[in-house]
Amino acid sequence: MITNRKHDITNIRSTKRPAEFRKLLKRFPKRPVIISEGDSWFAYPTRFFGGIKRSNVIDHIERARRFNLLRLERNGDEAMSMITGSQQHTLSRFLKEFSDRLDILLFSGGGNDLVGPWDLELFLNQKLPGMSWHECIRHDRFDRKLAMIKLGYLE
Repeated sequence: MITNRKHDITNIRSTKRPAEFRKLLKRFPKRPVIISEGDSWFAYPTRFFGGIKRSNVIDHIERARRFNLLRLERNGDEAMSMITGSQQHTLSRFLKEFSDRLDILLFSGGGNDLVGPWDLELFLNQKLPGMSWHECIRHDRFDRKLAMIKLGYLE
């Protein structure tokens, strides 16, 4: 992604560093500008998957070398983290700073909020003999969490 030479941006396809992103904008002023913020749908996998090296959506965009791309995505990230607190502040700052040049904001989140390592067990009842799959789900908790994610997207 980032070249080994500290100040040479010739080979940079994208960056996670705002200073390098500003250099990309100056070096390639006619390229469309994209900011990606998201979870594993954007940041995973980083190794071979199905015979295609680096096969996620953002990797394909990066490989095209037709865009100035600021990558903020991280594996395991949750939508509620991205749209609140320090991550929301960082994204807002970049959106404001690059608003006159920004063409596309790519955002992916929500899956880890529901089935991540901290939440899934909160949505499940212990299965007892005779229970249907529907009865194993704590619909009240699941519906509240889903509503939170929806409200976050609206915000």
